[in-house]
Amino acid sequence: MADSIALPVEGWVLCGGESRRMGGQDKGLIDWQGHPLAWHVASTLASQVSQVTLNANRHLDTYRHWPWPVCPDDPALPVHSGPMVGLLTGLQKATTHWLQLAPCDTPMLPTDLVKRLLTAAEQTHASVVVPVTRHQGGGVLYHHWTAALVACHGMADLAKAVERGERKLGQWMTRQRWTAVLFDDTHLAGRAFKNMNTPQDLVMDAGTNAP
Repeated sequence: MADSIALPVEGWVLCGGESRRMGGQDKGLIDWQGHPLAWHVASTLASQVSQVTLNANRHLDTYRHWPWPVCPDDPALPVHSGPMVGLLTGLQKATTHWLQLAPCDTPMLPTDLVKRLLTAAEQTHASVVVPVTRHQGGGVLYHHWTAALVACHGMADLAKAVERGERKLGQWMTRQRWTAVLFDDTHLAGRAFKNMNTPQDLVMDAGTNAP
């Protein structure tokens, strides 16, 4: 995707979770196949967007040794508010029309993620585009809200939602003009957006490579 560098999209890697199922470790810094999880995510996005930023709230000095800028959540926003505040901070900082979200614990993201979501946005005039996969290959769709492509003009409405105390990203996104893109045509299928939530997940997928 060499031409995707020109896309009007910035990448925003969410590294601010509490990682309770990982014993409170900073999940973005946990090793997987020789590199930290967030490194895999940022590297995959870097070839698809104009710039990648790591949205981290701890171990900032460690992240700052990486090739990408680091930005914590806006201190004026509510703390411990999850990806809603992470997204709002990203929209505030973005200099492009679009922001591509990605959770730090999804190291197998598709290499054509941004291009496919942006194409859907242009075709449907949506302001939010969400990747979906089939649950265990069946008919039930799983929406990956924290890997969505979001138009930056939604910032004001998101700010109001955060101010009201809303914390569910999908709830806010489905109130926007949104659409979904099905990702089931790679050899990873639903695992392309798999979250490494537990130590067992890391072991189970130790031999898996991104498409």
